[in-house]
Amino acid sequence: MFTRAQRIALATRDRGCTAVGCRTAAWFCHAHHDQPWAAGGTTDLANGRLLCPTHHRTAHDPRYETRVLADQQIEFTLRC
Repeated sequence: MFTRAQRIALATRDRGCTAVGCRTAAWFCHAHHDQPWAAGGTTDLANGRLLCPTHHRTAHDPRYETRVLADQQIEFTLRC
């Protein structure tokens, strides 16, 4: 779980949901681990990002593949 200070730092850095095309404000977003905590991912800023509730659910949905773009935005693609 991200600390309050880490969530503030994520909000300052990301300014809102990091999914491509999403404009949800930071205050409404969840802190998300790029590499899941349960799979050994760390709870730090390098492994964290903000996602709105909809995109956070999508990130954990096995039907979708995720890709982090060069600008650190995240893109979701439905698996075939």
